[in-house]
Amino acid sequence: MRRRQARKGPVVAAAILLAVAAAGAARQGRAPEPLFETSDRCLACHNGLTTAAGEDVSIGFDWRASMMANSSRDPYWQAGVRREVMDHPTARGLIEDECAVCHMPMARFEAHRAGHEGRVFALLPFNPDDTSSRLAADGVSCTLCHQITDQKLGTRESFVGRFVIDTERPRLQRHIYGREKVEPGLSRIMRSSTGGFTPVESEHIRRSELCATCHTLYTPYIDANGSVLGEFP
Repeated sequence: MRRRQARKGPVVAAAILLAVAAAGAARQGRAPEPLFETSDRCLACHNGLTTAAGEDVSIGFDWRASMMANSSRDPYWQAGVRREVMDHPTARGLIEDECAVCHMPMARFEAHRAGHEGRVFALLPFNPDDTSSRLAADGVSCTLCHQITDQKLGTRESFVGRFVIDTERPRLQRHIYGREKVEPGLSRIMRSSTGGFTPVESEHIRRSELCATCHTLYTPYIDANGSVLGEFP
C-alpha cells in the first residue's frame, strides 16, 4: 500500500507538467488578438459634437465622406490595380500587396502579422461577415492612424506604409493617440465602446510626418516578366 501511494507523487507531477506544457502550446498556437476596430465603434461618440459657440466639429461625418474613408472603395483605384494585375499576372501578389499598403492598410497590416501578403480582390466584394474584408472596406480608418506611434516618423524607414504600431501591448491596454487629454470618465466610456482602447494625449498625432508614412511613396516598377527593376521616383 505504501509503495502505491509513493508512486502517486511522480505521476501527479508528470500530469501537471503535461497540462502546463499543453496550455503553453495552446497559447502559442492561438491567433494574435486583433489590432483594429472599424469606425462604427468611434462614430457613435464623434458625431453630434459642437463647440460652446455652436460650431459643428463632428469629425465622424467629415471623415466618412473623405477619400481616406473610401480609399478601398474607389472604383478608379480598383480598376487601376486590376489593369496592373492583368498586364503583369506573374507579379499579382507583389502588386496587390503594394497597393493594399495604403488603400487597405488595416487588412494588409493584419495579413503581414500572420505571415501573408496583402490581398485586394480576394476581399471584394466587401463582406461584413469576414473580418479581413470588413477592415479593408473601412479604408484608412480611426484605429489605424491613431495607433501609429512616434517611432521613425520623418525617416525613409517609415515611408510607404512602414509606420510603427505597438503589437505587443495587450488588447485592453492598447493606446489610441489624440490631440487632447481625455478626462477619466470619458476615457472609461471610450475603452468600453471601442473594445479596450485607452486614449493617450500625444503631440506626434499632429505632425505631418505621421501622414507622410503613407503619403510618401517609393513604388517598385517591373518589366514584362514581373521582375522588379527599381523604384519610382
